[in-house]
Amino acid sequence: MLSLLRPNDYEYSKLLEQEKNRETVVLYNIQKPIILCLHLPIINMYIGFSKNAFLSLTFLIYLFSFSALVCALHTITPSLLIQEPETISSNNSIFTLGFFRSENSTNRYFGIWLMTESTIVWVANRNNPLTDSSGVLTISENGNLLVLNGQKKVVWSTNVSHITANSSAQLLDSGNLVLVDGITGAMIWESFQHPCDTLLHDMKLSTNQRTGEKVQLTSWRSTSEPSSGEFSCSLEHLNFAQVFVWKDNRPYWRSGPWNGSDILGVPWRSSTLGNGLQVKEEEGTVEVSFHFTDKSLLMIYTIDSQGRLEQRGWNFQKNIREVGWVTGDFECDVYGKCGPFGICNKQSSPICSCLRGFEPNNKEEWARQNWTGGCVRREALQCERDNNNVSQGGQADGFLKVGKCLGCMFWNGDLVDLMSNSPAGVDLYLRLGSSELGTFFNSRNFINALD
Repeated sequence: MLSLLRPNDYEYSKLLEQEKNRETVVLYNIQKPIILCLHLPIINMYIGFSKNAFLSLTFLIYLFSFSALVCALHTITPSLLIQEPETISSNNSIFTLGFFRSENSTNRYFGIWLMTESTIVWVANRNNPLTDSSGVLTISENGNLLVLNGQKKVVWSTNVSHITANSSAQLLDSGNLVLVDGITGAMIWESFQHPCDTLLHDMKLSTNQRTGEKVQLTSWRSTSEPSSGEFSCSLEHLNFAQVFVWKDNRPYWRSGPWNGSDILGVPWRSSTLGNGLQVKEEEGTVEVSFHFTDKSLLMIYTIDSQGRLEQRGWNFQKNIREVGWVTGDFECDVYGKCGPFGICNKQSSPICSCLRGFEPNNKEEWARQNWTGGCVRREALQCERDNNNVSQGGQADGFLKVGKCLGCMFWNGDLVDLMSNSPAGVDLYLRLGSSELGTFFNSRNFINALD
């Protein structure tokens, strides 16, 4: 009795046409290319409206309900086009897909936002903005999702090969935009594999150790410019899995290692939001994600244009929004600030010092507060003395409990990026020569070294 069609032609003029048999009225609207096909005799049989009265009612329904109709959709088909200000919503109405304008600019982008446009979580054409409001999202003849400008030139594409022409796209409740094969129903592309600056629930950051292929976050250029910035965030597997923030491909910040149940050295331990993190290794690929079973809580991790990682959460049950934690607010958060075997304390002045048993590698640089050269041992370890045929003398090496620093695992190289007074730290034991241990031999902070 009522059918809804969506043409691919944007050149319709406003038209009201009655068919010759006067049984069907077709309405066209230039601003929203939509056709309402109203089969009047059938409707009149059930409702009893006159044709004129029914047309008036139809126009009112069309004008007041069209926006709600479009927003309620969450699937894109080849016959459905999205043009500003139209949007697509997820089933749970938490995520919205559409065009938005960047702050203090006329540039426009196609993306996904969480709750409101102030929280953009994904941008399709981040490095190729539209310059006006004529952009269109459609599915091409070869089955790919496309963003077109006013001249119908492609500014972004899913760029998948060997797919069917009758594919469709859907915005899932997780915020994942997926492209689905129309014949097999298989997912052939997803935005979760092409993230921007935000990690969402069940999205995975991963690194393939054999190929070097990564799924990583990349910051915005600025708070109002979505193009790719100079910071990225990835999961790396050195001796242990660790989260790294990179600045122009150089380490800028890192977490502590994954110890099998938690990632150390990150302030989420003090967050009321928790973290829900999971790290997995399979067939040479290491990946990190987070998952919550509590559906009243929604959480995201973002990397901002200054290289800071931030945890934000929404508690729908309590109707509150909060920031769980932020990294990078202090000098000590910068990777290698105090160099090898240096320890950073944001509450001290100067902030860098050497671990017990170590001294500055370059005292002149250290005096100028350039600490990146780090520290060196004052006394060689027993194994080094043995290799150099130096008489041992005295007692064997031991391990001194330094305090809560980064982690409690085994290292056999330089210790870099140590921080004291960190609420996220655990005990660290440092191997020292016997003369450096002094009165600590008989204390609870001392452990014998066994060779």
